[in-house]
Amino acid sequence: MNYPRPIDILLPISPKAKIKTWKKSQGFSSPYTRWRAYLNRLCLEAVFRWLNEDSDEQPATFCSLPSCWEKLNGSTINLGNKRLAIFPTEVWVVDELLVEKEWVDDESLAADYYLGVQIDEEESLITIWGYTTHKKLKEQGTYHERDGTYSLERDKLIPDLIVLLVTLKYC
Repeated sequence: MNYPRPIDILLPISPKAKIKTWKKSQGFSSPYTRWRAYLNRLCLEAVFRWLNEDSDEQPATFCSLPSCWEKLNGSTINLGNKRLAIFPTEVWVVDELLVEKEWVDDESLAADYYLGVQIDEEESLITIWGYTTHKKLKEQGTYHERDGTYSLERDKLIPDLIVLLVTLKYC
């Protein structure tokens, strides 16, 4: 696992949240989609709480419907007139942000900002490790036709989430 940097946002996951979220994920069609829904909901709720505490705007979920998680990884949160997309990964060493093309190319799903989120379910910890803009992901990211994803290397993401909060407040 990447060790948190001083600028990473660390969000704990309570045991109660894990139990509640696991129960909510049981309606999905396969073990894989249940696990994806579980991780996505844990991340969505943690990021939502963080934004609620640290942002002047009131966050609202946009695409977090269970039907989304049957096919796609990720969720979106509206914050004022901006949309943030979050993409949890369990990968131990995160070297890129990986986003399914629907979140980039479909205007109804596309976000203004894309957040890289690492989840360590065993340690009950979520780390937000960077973000990028839609424009940068589309123009500087690599599109992988074989699996329909865009990727952007970690060093091309903005690591300081305080910059994101300031941007959301004043832009």
